[in-house]
Amino acid sequence: MDPYAWRRRAILAAWLIGAVAVIARAGQIQIVQASTWEDIAVRQQEGAVTLPAPRGTVLVGNGVPLSVTRERVLVNIAPREVRDPVAV
Repeated sequence: MDPYAWRRRAILAAWLIGAVAVIARAGQIQIVQASTWEDIAVRQQEGAVTLPAPRGTVLVGNGVPLSVTRERVLVNIAPREVRDPVAV
């Protein structure tokens, strides 16, 4: 009999225990805690931002407007989340 057979079995057992632990943890996160992690992901990706008030017009020395404040709206669309493309 191979004198190192017990060592190979011990190493194999350790690897198998480690693999089972990783798979069990992945299952816990993806199946058991799925709704919790989904809520966290949504909070990270969506949110409201309070915009500061406009500063006003910047004038040159003779009173001519150099820079005028204009409202600008930026809309981002996630194509995978659009349920009715015609409505957009």
